[in-house]
Order: sequence, then C-alpha cells, then structure tokens
Amino acid sequence: MQIEPMMKAGRSMGGQGAVVHGMHVGDKNPRQIGNGTKALCGTSCGPRSAGWAHMPNLQVTCERCTKAAQRAAAQKGE
Repeated sequence: MQIEPMMKAGRSMGGQGAVVHGMHVGDKNPRQIGNGTKALCGTSCGPRSAGWAHMPNLQVTCERCTKAAQRAAAQKGE
C-alpha cells in the first residue's frame, strides 16, 4: 500500500493548523488525484475545491488517517 501525504489545496494550504491527510494512491501519480478521491480517514474535497495538493516533504498529521494506515498494515501482515 503506497500512502502519500496530501493536503486540501487552497487558502488553508499554507496556514497554521492545516491537516495533512494520508492518501492511498496505488499505481497513480499523486498529481492525478481528483477532488472526488477520499483520504484514508474518509474526507474528500468539495465540488468547488481546488482539489488535493501533494506534499511529499510533510508528515501525515491526520490522526484518523494514521490509525487507518496502521490497521491496513496490520491486516496485510496477517
């Protein structure tokens, strides 16, 4: 499972407290992720959103995404 750090693009992108989500990209290029794609925690961008921004230099800060990634890794190991 390839998980990439992604952030909702737009005005909140550079602000303090912005949440970096984990996104399972599979074999896609992270730049090909559309706004209808959901993060591991279930959040998605709205129809009027600028979409997802790939943040390769940041860590995933969403607690729900982190827990979902840990559950997926544990299931894959079983």
